[in-house]
Amino acid sequence: MKKSLFILGMLCAAVTTIGLPAKAAQPEPKFPEKPVKLIVPFVPGGFTDSMARLTAEQMSSVLGQSVIVENKPGANGIIAAEYVSRAPADGYTLMVASAETLAINPNVYKDLRYKADKDFAPVGSIVSVPLFVTVNSETGDPSLAEFVARAKKNPKQLSYASWGTGSTGHFAVELFNSKAGTEMTHIPYKGTGPGLVDVMGGRVDMILTTLMTSEQFARDGKVRLLAITSPQRSPKMPEVPTASELGIENYDVALWYGIVAPAGTPEPVIARLNAALREGTANPKFKASMDASDAVILVRSPAEFGSFLEAERQKWGTVAKSSNIVLQQ
Repeated sequence: MKKSLFILGMLCAAVTTIGLPAKAAQPEPKFPEKPVKLIVPFVPGGFTDSMARLTAEQMSSVLGQSVIVENKPGANGIIAAEYVSRAPADGYTLMVASAETLAINPNVYKDLRYKADKDFAPVGSIVSVPLFVTVNSETGDPSLAEFVARAKKNPKQLSYASWGTGSTGHFAVELFNSKAGTEMTHIPYKGTGPGLVDVMGGRVDMILTTLMTSEQFARDGKVRLLAITSPQRSPKMPEVPTASELGIENYDVALWYGIVAPAGTPEPVIARLNAALREGTANPKFKASMDASDAVILVRSPAEFGSFLEAERQKWGTVAKSSNIVLQQ
């Protein structure tokens, strides 16, 4: 009897449950519902800014909302990085990431007020731009081998320019020093232009430049490009060999740019932004502009970009330690 009553109760409960209306699924919030800010850590003008604005334009067309570029220059990108690290994690404030902000600064500034490995969510990489070992065409050496030999013979006597202490241009030559067995003196400038002018004037021995900066001077015979720092030759200047071809093994350096959001940004938002970045950079207009700048389009997934950032932090951390580079804000 008890068993029959139990079964009857279960049947009634099941019928009651079936009769209840199902709980409505909550729709995911639409993104974006308002303009998105893309923070650029450097001054307006130049490649970084123009690339960021073109990226924002292409992403806007995909997202259906404006992506507005806002420049927050200063302190080797620290001002912008601090600002974005403290922004709401909702996908509406992004930053153009570079080696300086997320790979070099964490290794040289001991009092940095943001954590490069914890305060940001990778969205994706955008482009990579190789550099060229650039010397004076009249007073400089005719080949990389001769340049390295002269530098080894005269420790600290040869100088190199960079576009600032703690920049990729600074660290890339210190990495070159360690791989080539040279010891050159660093002379920082406020930008590539002034440093290149002094190389052409014979006051500095070498500088790393992008092809966009030095191509016309090279074709006019004012500078000589001894090697490219990437593993592959440039399609625009195929006659210039890679540093690895010339004996500087595993020397792979480039300017690179990507996009990050504040840590904690929801994964669906990150995925939406990455998809917009991938689709936007596939636009022929974007590709033509990057080709003209000798930039290689390389959109990584958020996870891939995160792994790349960690590898870059380790690489430049080794350089900072071996070169004893410590900076203060």
